Amino acid sequence: GAVIVRNDAVISTGYNGSPRGRENCCDSGECPRLKLGLHQGEGYGMCKAVYAEANALLNCSRDQTQGADLYLTGITPDDGTIHAAKPCPLCARLIIQAGIRYVYLRQSSEPDGYKRIAADELEWYTRAE
Repeated sequence: GAVIVRNDAVISTGYNGSPRGRENCCDSGECPRLKLGLHQGEGYGMCKAVYAEANALLNCSRDQTQGADLYLTGITPDDGTIHAAKPCPLCARLIIQAGIRYVYLRQSSEPDGYKRIAADELEWYTRAE
């Protein structure tokens, strides 16, 4: 999920899921990525979900997101474990365009639980790992 924070106040939240009014693939059992045996981080172009980052950004204006921070956490649907979250290249561009200052990625390996990335470094980060 994603949470956008500005001046210590939550201004928006978002989650991964099908567009409003559509059935989620995890409910219908029709996930094209799973059918192809793709792993985390692969084949997101064929996913029908709107990603958490995009949902959070869609629920507020650029005036609200300018200079705000975004917190991102990944959760494995099968067992609910937290995993390293990272925006896809499209979401990285949306985050930059929205004027987000920093993105805090949930990383279990980090001492405080999050890794801070300046938004203008996101495009490099999504390609590098």
